[in-house]
Amino acid sequence: MVESYIVKDIMTFNVATFDKRDKLTDAIQIMADHKVNSILIVEKGFPIGVVTERIIMRNVLAKGLNYKNLKCKDMMEYIRAVSPYDPVTYVAKMMRELKLKWFPVVDEGRIVGVINQSDIVAISTNLHKKHKNVMFHHKIQLIIIFGIIVFLFGFFFYVLINKI
Repeated sequence: MVESYIVKDIMTFNVATFDKRDKLTDAIQIMADHKVNSILIVEKGFPIGVVTERIIMRNVLAKGLNYKNLKCKDMMEYIRAVSPYDPVTYVAKMMRELKLKWFPVVDEGRIVGVINQSDIVAISTNLHKKHKNVMFHHKIQLIIIFGIIVFLFGFFFYVLINKI
């Protein structure tokens, strides 16, 4: 079931981006305002990296750097992009192998969204619920079929006994 999903089926379409030359403080403020833990960094509209809370904690706070003069490019890590037509199973495998939580989604050189672990978990959860509903309906069908068989056997024996 998950194998039939492609990225565009489950990705998030609205993406906050910052140019690599933008101030890091502006990116931090947007992350705080929107309660997100990462911002996609672009150059000429193409995703080239990401700034995350973890990167900021590790590089700014832990090392005591003055972040007020830093640009997004100073704190970003490079990132790979995926296509909206990639299978979700492929993206999940890449996340696991590369130890990443999300990918930007790029189509014909422009950002069209992001896909993250939560998106994949959400479809897995929905598939589990659908599977449980299907199993419940199968159980009901089996009970009905069993009831019909019992009724037919009872009817057959009733007719057989009354003929004797």
